[in-house]
Amino acid sequence: MRAPYEFCLFRGFPPPADTALDKDSLPIPSTVTRLAVSHVVEFLNYNEPTQVHLSLTSNPIEMAVMYVTKEPVETSVRYGKESDNLSHTSIASGHTYEQKDMCHAAANSSLGWRDPGYTHFSKMTELEPRVRYFYQVGNTESGWSKIFGFVTSEINEAETNALLFGDMGTYVPYKTFNWVQYESVNTMKWLQRDLEELGTKPTLVSPIGDIAYARGYSWLWDCFFQQVEPVAASTPWHVCIGNREYNFPSQPFKPDWAPYGKDGGGECGVPYSMRFAMLGWTLPAKTTNVPDTKNLYYSLDSGVVHFVWISTETDFTPGSDQYNWIAEDLKNTNRQKAPFIVLQGHKPMYSIDNKAMRIMFTTKLIEYLEPLLVEHKVSLALWGHVHKYERTCPL
Repeated sequence: MRAPYEFCLFRGFPPPADTALDKDSLPIPSTVTRLAVSHVVEFLNYNEPTQVHLSLTSNPIEMAVMYVTKEPVETSVRYGKESDNLSHTSIASGHTYEQKDMCHAAANSSLGWRDPGYTHFSKMTELEPRVRYFYQVGNTESGWSKIFGFVTSEINEAETNALLFGDMGTYVPYKTFNWVQYESVNTMKWLQRDLEELGTKPTLVSPIGDIAYARGYSWLWDCFFQQVEPVAASTPWHVCIGNREYNFPSQPFKPDWAPYGKDGGGECGVPYSMRFAMLGWTLPAKTTNVPDTKNLYYSLDSGVVHFVWISTETDFTPGSDQYNWIAEDLKNTNRQKAPFIVLQGHKPMYSIDNKAMRIMFTTKLIEYLEPLLVEHKVSLALWGHVHKYERTCPL
């Protein structure tokens, strides 16, 4: 969204009878009759670091941070135990993606595409356990972000705090060409409320797929990260991939029993792969001119829980790389250190939702993955996708 903009006023209310409606039965904006246009509006600082979000690494004395600028400027993270003495510095690396990396409309169209800028990645290292750290990102020339803070975990934490949910989406206070999720405003309010109650207890947040609901309209990713920054800049944010981030007509895993369609709006996992940095496995691209699909499946220990994130959008059948990884990960979990296993995936293994294709998919998840979960005594499995609250009795 970091570009010069004009604001246009269109006539379109009341809408004509043939106006298309969005998912909430509201009229999609008409751009037929323009009444007025503003002067060009510029940003004061195109390289202000924004969209700051944290994630854990495989090293318990590290914390990773990502953020965005418009241009590939050199930036760093400065951090310390006092907000007025950020004495440690870590240089950031940067990367971006292009319109040609998108695989279908709307993502590769002039309507859906906006330059995402450059995403920067760095790690704060040699952190002491159970200490509040302060940090900011940026550089002297382009400016620094405000100062954020987070609390590190004990090496052998005796409890685990996590806020887990699915299908959050994002909200913008104007009519757009895509359905947005007003409910995400409440999700943010509840996250902030719960984190305030937890106080200084280390916590992680985990959206279980269908994260921003951008579906090919790239500015919605920008809006999402701005919306979640008050939480994600102070609490590690861990994700798994959903159909709204990945599904596209030519995706490599597409058995006849799976309801994979065009839900990703032509993004084919690229923004998800480039805007997050999880610990996960990568699916190499079929051609050399597009980014690999990253952050697919991974695990980490947090306190007394071993968390596992899987991908229901890529091959999970017996013999696949993911299936073999899940089996090995569950088998090798140290139950003395982490007696509880919590597994998360987007599409559900169980649901009373009666859509036929969804029933076929859940049947395959049960056939292929349920035996592994039962064998290794997984404590809890959490799923998204179906926008209803459901739970089963213990198996």
